[in-house]
Amino acid sequence: MDSALADSSLTTPAPTEADTSIMPMLLQTAAWISLIAGVVGFFAFFPGEAGEGYSWKAGAYIPAVFSFAGGVLQALLLGALGTIISYLEKMSKKNT
Repeated sequence: MDSALADSSLTTPAPTEADTSIMPMLLQTAAWISLIAGVVGFFAFFPGEAGEGYSWKAGAYIPAVFSFAGGVLQALLLGALGTIISYLEKMSKKNT
C-alpha cells in the first residue's frame, strides 16, 4: 500500500491549457489597444485646416506626433513583455 502511494505522489499531471498564465495574452491585447489608441490620438490631435492664407507652425503638430509615438512605444514595450513572459513560461515548463 505504501508503494502505491509513493508511485502516485511521484507522478504529476501534465499541464493543461487552464494551467497556462493569462498574462502574456493580456499584455499582447494591451499592446494592440495602445497602438490603436496612439493612432486615434494622432488623428484627434492633428490640427485641422488652417484658415485661408494661414499655415500651421510646426508646434501645432507636436501633440499628434507625441500621441502616435507614445502609443507605438507603449505597444512595443507591452508586446515585448508579453513575448518574454510567454518564452519564460515555456522554458519553465520544459524544465519541470
